[in-house]
Amino acid sequence: MHSTQGVCRCRVGVDCASSLHHAYCRAMIRTLVYPRNGGADNPVRTGNIACHETIGCLLFAGAVAFLAGCTAGDGSGHAAAPGVDAGGDSACVPSTCALEGADCGELPDGCHGVLHCGSCPAGQTCGGQGPNRCGTGACFPATCQQLGVQCGLAHDGCANVIDCGECPSGAVCGLVQPGVCATDGGKPDGEVEDASPESGQDAAAPTCQDGISNQDETDVDCGGGACGPCSDGRKCRISFDCVSGWCDATATGICCKPGLSGCAEATTQVWRTPWPDPMGDYYRYAPAAIEENGVRTWFWCGNWASGVVTDHIVMRVDTWNGSGWTAGTEKVAMAPGPPGAWDDRHVCDPDVIAGEFRYTAPGEVAPTIYRYALFYLGANDEAASGGVNQVGWALAEGLEGPWVRVSTDAPLVTATAWWGAGQPSAISLDGKGEVLLFYTRGDEQGTRTVVRRGSLFDAHAPVLEAEVEVPVAGLERLDGSPDLDNHGGAVVYDAARDLLWLVRSAHPFPGTCPDFISEALQVASIPAPAIWTGSGRWTVHANITSSMAGAGRVFDGGFVRTPFGQTLVPDSLAPVLSVAQECVGNDFATSLWTYRTHDASLYLP
Repeated sequence: MHSTQGVCRCRVGVDCASSLHHAYCRAMIRTLVYPRNGGADNPVRTGNIACHETIGCLLFAGAVAFLAGCTAGDGSGHAAAPGVDAGGDSACVPSTCALEGADCGELPDGCHGVLHCGSCPAGQTCGGQGPNRCGTGACFPATCQQLGVQCGLAHDGCANVIDCGECPSGAVCGLVQPGVCATDGGKPDGEVEDASPESGQDAAAPTCQDGISNQDETDVDCGGGACGPCSDGRKCRISFDCVSGWCDATATGICCKPGLSGCAEATTQVWRTPWPDPMGDYYRYAPAAIEENGVRTWFWCGNWASGVVTDHIVMRVDTWNGSGWTAGTEKVAMAPGPPGAWDDRHVCDPDVIAGEFRYTAPGEVAPTIYRYALFYLGANDEAASGGVNQVGWALAEGLEGPWVRVSTDAPLVTATAWWGAGQPSAISLDGKGEVLLFYTRGDEQGTRTVVRRGSLFDAHAPVLEAEVEVPVAGLERLDGSPDLDNHGGAVVYDAARDLLWLVRSAHPFPGTCPDFISEALQVASIPAPAIWTGSGRWTVHANITSSMAGAGRVFDGGFVRTPFGQTLVPDSLAPVLSVAQECVGNDFATSLWTYRTHDASLYLP
């Protein structure tokens, strides 16, 4: 193993040492990128292929491995020119799953084809122990843009082969570097010419101090996996490429300083959700939504009988009509549990993700693989009467239910005193049973947001790792001073930037009734790897204030997300928020019956 500019290079995962919760190495024996089309201008690769230790260690499953240096070889340890005949054979011999050491998934076979290496046992993920290796770890698949691949087939670092397209006319895929389009001259733009044969000198090996944009650098001598990060104003592909931690990758592809009054200050538009006001005394708050194929499925906390303060989880399905959303019919997704259950008084704060979860419900003789999991706060009494909040979960085959509680005897996350545990927010790590579960914990040590990685495929034996407190560095109070309190937030994963976004209640809370909910929501981001360690620093991008929402209170936010908990599009976020009016005459009920939900759009530059 070698180390360059603080980025480890390796052959296998055990070569990597990291303080992060998970460390992976995407080193593969064979190159991961192949041209899609053969022919005279795009020769078939033959012979043995060697990857020359230039794929960086993946310190977090969402980070990007780099591919420069994976070249065709003749088996002697000497590299041949990528994309050209290495052994002189006229036929290409495809690899096999066994030769690649692959347990599962897909990967290129070296001859423009794809190997299919099967699936993993129950409870394991393909990519969880490295590319195409079964394990219980997490793996976020990378995109062509994140990999810096312009053409041909590439491996996403987890389990699948992705098609990165073709080169423009006059350019050749893989002639000089795998996955890179080059002109007939044989060198990408900016690459140094080799020393002439007459000079008797070999071309100098590329470095991070040669004044040339080579290797997998995003700008001259910076970015990518080989060199250190780039300063503001220089080119980038992902946030990892930048000293500032922010790459404006979806627009200019330039490193810049993020935050309020910075390059990534969000432009906010608050919309009023087109819901008809109910007739009677009803409240709605703590919304979350999944959007897929023009359908938006809402979940929120509300009462179901006028004037009765008993929290239910209510839902509705909206459809896009070409110019706006057509609201569906509201119905109860889940009511409080049966008498004596741990959640028989209130159920609230819903969050839903897609995956695969195996469970045999009471009365059934065989398990069902459920597609959706709903996480929620439950309580068996009011706090004043000794009730404690805890986190439970339910499963369904479709978003409209029916939702089946995993257990009425015990919650997924327990608490015994104080405020307890609640306000869950989850994202899927693998599209199956591996999740990151965030929630608020309030006990004798204070109130904070924590995160746990969970293996929930076997719902009868869920595994949650130890709580890690989510960092608070960089969070701000409304006056710009540091905020050491973080609770009640919801998260969404931004794969394009490898960031986690947070929407949370901003402080201080008001001094008038109601004084226990916020006047604004704050939207912030943090590099995803920081979550594994409880370290790192948030960047605040926007505050959604009561004046923007036209209400006295703005609180309990969420996001409209994909089924797996990711952002919908790369250039904006879709937060959803709870709003309410101030009390009349210090009577809380006059505020409670005004609890409603809005949605918003945050446009990222």
